[in-house]
Amino acid sequence: MEFLRRKEAPYYWEGKTEIDFVLRRGYKVSELVNVCYSLNAKPLEREIRSLEKGMNEFKNAKAKIIYWEGIPPKHKKIEFVNILDFLLM
Repeated sequence: MEFLRRKEAPYYWEGKTEIDFVLRRGYKVSELVNVCYSLNAKPLEREIRSLEKGMNEFKNAKAKIIYWEGIPPKHKKIEFVNILDFLLM
């Protein structure tokens, strides 16, 4: 609902992995977003792997993981945003 409020067009992408929200601007994919509750090791690896594959598929797309709890790791290409910060943007 938040993406719609922001006038973003959210889509879902599934290949060998999945991406929760693929956001388009015009005909180009602008951002890839995965959402997870916790940044525990196993789910986090899956979310990062999915976004990395998506970034290979959709060139020039930014990537973001929205999470509820945990300490985000450092990553060169993926931005980590706490859900509370995301909703206040």
